[in-house]
Amino acid sequence: ERDPEDEDDESSSTEGASGLTELRRQAEREARQGGARPGLADDVSSADPPSSPEESATPEEQIEQLEDEGDADDLDRLIDKLQSARIDTDPDAAADAPPPSSEETGAEAPDEDDPGEVVSETLARIHEGQGDYERAAHIYAQLAEQEPDQAEEFREKAAEMRGKADDMDETS
Repeated sequence: ERDPEDEDDESSSTEGASGLTELRRQAEREARQGGARPGLADDVSSADPPSSPEESATPEEQIEQLEDEGDADDLDRLIDKLQSARIDTDPDAAADAPPPSSEETGAEAPDEDDPGEVVSETLARIHEGQGDYERAAHIYAQLAEQEPDQAEEFREKAAEMRGKADDMDETS
């Protein structure tokens, strides 16, 4: 025999399953319409799921429904707000503008003789790789002053870079 309490559990689980089915249908409709609209989640019982595929709204019908519901006004206001916030760039103005000065950017021009300038062997190698042998020689000379243990090696590299810079000047 069946216990009446079991029947209540079955009916409530059936109701729960039907509620989940209804929520799933609502979510699918909202996804087809481009997302949730305010108020839809609050009123699950008023949503009428389509009983057949013919009753499913086409995108054109959905647009008409939205317009009928007044959502088009909200959409138009949003479009207007976004368009007014848009920043239009003028490509000609950017091309004609002079580059910002160091005063405008807040950056200082590098001073090659600045004792506080950070130098490294890696930086010297980068300048060497870019063909800026004079700058590489200057950095190696600074490194020779800062690193007494490797001073001889850095002086040799500085002399080598000066030689390459002179060769570049002669070929130009």
